[in-house]
Amino acid sequence: MNARLGFTNFSLDATINPDFSTIESDEGQVTVNERFALFFPEKRPFFLEGIELFATPNRLVYTRQINDPLGGAKFTGKFGRLATAYLTALDETPGEDDALFNVARARYDLGSASTAGFTYTDRIEGD
Repeated sequence: MNARLGFTNFSLDATINPDFSTIESDEGQVTVNERFALFFPEKRPFFLEGIELFATPNRLVYTRQINDPLGGAKFTGKFGRLATAYLTALDETPGEDDALFNVARARYDLGSASTAGFTYTDRIEGD
């Protein structure tokens, strides 16, 4: 089940037990050097919408770490020069504790080509 509330400056998205079976599979990658993690681009619609608001010069947000979400919610909006985004998702991991992911991002436009912002991420494992 998916829900979306869209307003002039912000939107709220929610999903419960999302079905990603129609998403194309990832391309194969060679794992010769195993000291570095592999990167797969995000293709799931719930995570793609508004992803530009989570963007930073260094990749701080990698939503593919959320493998099998039971549910999630996302708030994105832009109020004048301030852009805000918040994502939370409960990830089910077989054989391990479920994990709650949270990502918050705020970005302020400084002129036409500069921005200042902060990003907060966490992963809480529960019973």
